[in-house]
Amino acid sequence: MSHANGKDRSLIPHGVPSGPPSSGGGTTAPRSLLGLLISGAGVLLIVACFLPWIHLNGAPFWPGGRMDGFPALARIGVEDLDRALSRLVPYQGYRADDAGTVVLLCGVVALGLALGGWLFRRPRLTGSAALPGGVAVIACLVFLTRLSGLGRHWSDETGSAFHLSPGYGWYLAIAIALATLGMALTELVRSRRTTAG
Repeated sequence: MSHANGKDRSLIPHGVPSGPPSSGGGTTAPRSLLGLLISGAGVLLIVACFLPWIHLNGAPFWPGGRMDGFPALARIGVEDLDRALSRLVPYQGYRADDAGTVVLLCGVVALGLALGGWLFRRPRLTGSAALPGGVAVIACLVFLTRLSGLGRHWSDETGSAFHLSPGYGWYLAIAIALATLGMALTELVRSRRTTAG
């Protein structure tokens, strides 16, 4: 029996494993649910840039009751000023400031990286979506610091005192950006542990 086993082993070419491949040395990693979640977050981040990032706190004050340059506003009530101004000023994130455009691009990049990593089973590629996620967080914070400056700019342009605060689109954007950053970092750490193991 031992001779037969030795004869069988001699027939196996040198360098070819005699047993089944181990699970730790697989060439492709299984698809991770985080890849799909990050892809969905990228889509939501893009959508958030088309939502209002600026909110008017109450009706703006028009000095002297004059509405020069806005004849349509002179024929409506004060309670309708906010809705009328929404047609005159850029409320959407991608139009309100360059930071909103940066967040929009970060959403596109994060979607591409996460979806590509999920399709090709490359966890590190999915984890690299942490970079656009982090940049999006920074861009949202930059927009927040510029918001008071935007209010002064619009006040000078229209002769009205604007009191601005972040809109729900901005809150959604920064929440999704933070979620994208956290999930991508988790995927990156997990992929490194799998490789090391």
